Amino acid sequence: MEYTSWNISISPLEQKELLYPILAELGFDSFEETSEGLKAFIPTDDYKNDLVEEVKSHAWLASSKVEITVEQHEHQNWNEVWESNFQPIQIEDRLLIRAPFHPENTRVKMDLLIAPQMSFGTGHHETTYLMCNMLLDYPVTDKSVLDMGSGTGILAILCEKLGAKKTLGIEIEEMAVQNAMDNAALNNCSKTAFLHGDANGIPQEKYELILANINRNILLQDMDKYAAALKQGGDLFLSGFYNSDVEILVTKANELGLTRINKTLKNDWCLLQLQK
Repeated sequence: MEYTSWNISISPLEQKELLYPILAELGFDSFEETSEGLKAFIPTDDYKNDLVEEVKSHAWLASSKVEITVEQHEHQNWNEVWESNFQPIQIEDRLLIRAPFHPENTRVKMDLLIAPQMSFGTGHHETTYLMCNMLLDYPVTDKSVLDMGSGTGILAILCEKLGAKKTLGIEIEEMAVQNAMDNAALNNCSKTAFLHGDANGIPQEKYELILANINRNILLQDMDKYAAALKQGGDLFLSGFYNSDVEILVTKANELGLTRINKTLKNDWCLLQLQK
């Protein structure tokens, strides 16, 4: 597959965090952090020439200096490219997320293998980190789990490692589904499955825990389907949005009979715990 990439330089640098959800909604599906901002990738077939101006039209960018350089990439071994940039992620002494080519750390309690490919969710991004950190403190044991927008499968796989009785991941990107299945096999998971699709493909059953690390607009659009699939007393964890988005998401949740239980933040990115 051919990809188009943007090298984005932004000042002040912390403003780059605001670009992730905007770029994701435009079809960019993979990101690398750089010293000057970030690099974003989109399949060339999905790329439109007016996207640069569309991004720069956002009002909050008026106070920022943004430069975007567009590159075209022919067919490459994207796994090799990704591996060269992938670094292990450690959450205290509780969890190490690493690629198969990284060494183990025997001082860390749990080891999770992710073969990096072009799908979101290796633990580098704040929202994936928030989700992993939350799951380490949550009673996952013997629960049925649904992971929406499962990406590399990292959250679904972690749930099985934490004792979930069964876990299903649903992902709209077909390449990511295969990557997630490969990652589940790497971690010897036997209770985790993945489906290609969106919220319309949620099976007709109830789950005790639902995870959705996507973006604000998709969460607002599909929250009714998550609520319908959640068991009474079950928890829904939402992430992929900013602290400023909490009010509109909680309002929607309350309309669906969900109650806000907790909120955690990392660099203004947010995770909400809701309960039915």
